[in-house]
Amino acid sequence: MIVQQPRRLDATAVPPVPQGMAPEPSPLALVHGQREGQWWWTLLRKVSYGIGDDGRMHRAVRQEPIHTRQAPHDPLPDWLGADAGRKGSMKTVAEARAFQSGTDVVVRGHAASAEPVTDMVAGVAVAGHTHKLRVWGARRSVLQGSLVHFTPPEPFQRVPLRSELAYGGFDPVALKAALDEMARRLGPLAWRRGAAFLKDIFPATVPIAYARNPVGMGYVADPVPQALHDVALPRIELARDLLTPERFAQGQPLAWLSRPVPAGLDFMDTRMFPRTAMLGLPPPGLPAGSPACAEVDWGQVPPDFSRGNLMSADEAQLQDVLHPDAGRCAPIGLRLPGLSGREVVSLIGLRADMPRWDFALPAERPAFEVPGQGVLPSALWQVFIDADARRAELLWAASWAGGRELAPGEDRALLPKVGTRVEVLA
Repeated sequence: MIVQQPRRLDATAVPPVPQGMAPEPSPLALVHGQREGQWWWTLLRKVSYGIGDDGRMHRAVRQEPIHTRQAPHDPLPDWLGADAGRKGSMKTVAEARAFQSGTDVVVRGHAASAEPVTDMVAGVAVAGHTHKLRVWGARRSVLQGSLVHFTPPEPFQRVPLRSELAYGGFDPVALKAALDEMARRLGPLAWRRGAAFLKDIFPATVPIAYARNPVGMGYVADPVPQALHDVALPRIELARDLLTPERFAQGQPLAWLSRPVPAGLDFMDTRMFPRTAMLGLPPPGLPAGSPACAEVDWGQVPPDFSRGNLMSADEAQLQDVLHPDAGRCAPIGLRLPGLSGREVVSLIGLRADMPRWDFALPAERPAFEVPGQGVLPSALWQVFIDADARRAELLWAASWAGGRELAPGEDRALLPKVGTRVEVLA
């Protein structure tokens, strides 16, 4: 008898959606959602633009579709977690959602300098809000006696601003200790049966992995001496919440709320806190109720962001556990109050040839003519900027009380009947 070797869960291909059931890629979408017992229908429209060096946006020939699923970036060659075979940060996330308060700003690009530097500032400013990142050359921790220090940063000219290079990841020393303990408890036979599965899921399990960013670098779950030496440190950090040798070498595994908030410009996916808690899957170590945390203190998530646990909620409570803002996918620091669509955006340190790049949003928005609803003005839910590609995508939305769920195929029947006109913003 031939026995096949076990396969990793994330190496198994997802079966394709049957033909005719998958939505066609489109810049227009209709979705529904339930809030406080009421069904709402939301129409979304994505508009794509090119960005000129003159600070103006122009409609792109190719209009990008609204993404309906997560898809990862290609792995970075210096990603610390690559040895575990985990997927990295997400290049696309599911963008269609029924509810949102405010505007998400997401920026993709590199910190770039015309000359070699050992550290620099990069970020974005819009509508009086500044999101500032500190970018470092490669550094490592050094344990000498009972004290930790960081090596001087090495020179660089270009660093990708992705979650893999922000604070987080998993602790390989804690991972080994957890697997050794499981092997001891299970015994030889059960361990052989379950080892592949446990080795697959443990690197992404809190507190072995950092709840806020399981794909980053520099995280130590339990500051035992063997975990503190020769650790690759984050290349990008929030200027307001830096990792210091003291913070690096202290804390308890489940006390991760006191650790640094990871720096980010690109999408926050559903594996990352606080989105996990907003989706009804609070990570271990998160106090019940409305815990105090930096994300709430900074006004980036509402105080009631964690409403319970889907695993223990009654069926009647499931909709109440999901937070209406769970679909927001901007990193912490770029979840802004509603933008109008005519603001000036400043990208800082993202172009070697232009240390500060200013451009204006296009000052136009779609208005939807919906059968039975009249003309509905739209709100700006998301601004995505690809600094390297010199392009932007604006996601607009309009909602109304639908009174019921959308029937299967009803969205595809209604969308061709929706009229769209452009309103110029004064």
